Amino acid sequence: MDLDKITPVAGIVLVEEDSAMSVTKSGIHLTKGTKPNKGKVIAIGGEYDGHKPPCKAGDVVIFKRWEGSELQGVKHSHVLLLFKFEHIMAFYRE
Repeated sequence: MDLDKITPVAGIVLVEEDSAMSVTKSGIHLTKGTKPNKGKVIAIGGEYDGHKPPCKAGDVVIFKRWEGSELQGVKHSHVLLLFKFEHIMAFYRE
């Protein structure tokens, strides 16, 4: 499955998980439960039930840790997750 062929439906956000955070500076590998819940928005579905998308492609967002569905079988170097709009909690700005 190719990433460029995936289009989220209304109310859904496609996020690329921040994989750089899976290994600490000292080389310790973090498990899924300890990794930061942050990622870059790849694509967004349209307005859903009167709610406009909370972000745009390219934004870095913080999401609820245990929410979202991981996409399997996608030709991509990072973990891809699908979230409902309401699971995006904040924007991350460095």
